[in-house]
Amino acid sequence: MDPRIAVYDTDPDKVKNVLAKFGLGQVAGDGSLVGGTQNFTLINDDSPVFLENLTEMNKYHIIFVPCATTKFWPGAPTVPDSRRENVKAYVAGGGKWYATDHSNEYIEQPFPDYQEFHAPAMPDIQPAYDSNGLVVDPELLAWLQALPPALKDIGGGNPTLNNLPGILTRLNYSGIDLISPVIVQDMEGKDVDVGHHTWVEGPCASCSNPQMIRPMAITGQYGCGRMMYSTFENSSDNHPGLNPQELVLLYMILEIGVCFEKPPPPPPPG
Repeated sequence: MDPRIAVYDTDPDKVKNVLAKFGLGQVAGDGSLVGGTQNFTLINDDSPVFLENLTEMNKYHIIFVPCATTKFWPGAPTVPDSRRENVKAYVAGGGKWYATDHSNEYIEQPFPDYQEFHAPAMPDIQPAYDSNGLVVDPELLAWLQALPPALKDIGGGNPTLNNLPGILTRLNYSGIDLISPVIVQDMEGKDVDVGHHTWVEGPCASCSNPQMIRPMAITGQYGCGRMMYSTFENSSDNHPGLNPQELVLLYMILEIGVCFEKPPPPPPPG
């Protein structure tokens, strides 16, 4: 069964283009999605109405809330209780929830114990910064190292994979100060840490401690589902090929789509 995916139709972080390049739509010569060919649902980002309906949310295996989706919603960056509880229920039931940089309130407010953002009251750190990141997950690193040369360097002024484990991440609009262990008990009463796993880390040039190495791409577990977050946009400008940030996104999507070998522990209380 193909995964059912909902994506907010946002600019500049055009995740729809990345999904098309993954084979979920036709791609124009400039690397953009050919409208109407997508094998996923595009959600209008003018309002949060979709997130007010848990029944609609539960129709999808993965929901993407890219950077700037939430920027102009009434009351932003506050997340109303009903919407926050819908996100928690969606993930607890097995949904995969993905947000990027400016939309960090949709990770922080539903799941506050998992991470501390550098500027949670104003999610958008200015100016946006590039970061000499480091791939710290060994399996992601091995996968990137095994890619053919044409994927490691797509040209067009894009960053390359020629300096692994180092990668340049562009257009970061957020910073993470801390990720914390989140301990729950599994079905056998044993402690399990369901807190974030870090895939990529690097310094935040626009944060108050610009030398500090911070998590940049993370995934956590909440009940039967997972949440994903990156401080960087994945696809800002239309371009042919998959740049390093888009390849990291592809791997994270594939990884969180893997079923659990045994029943996952219940979500943390609260």
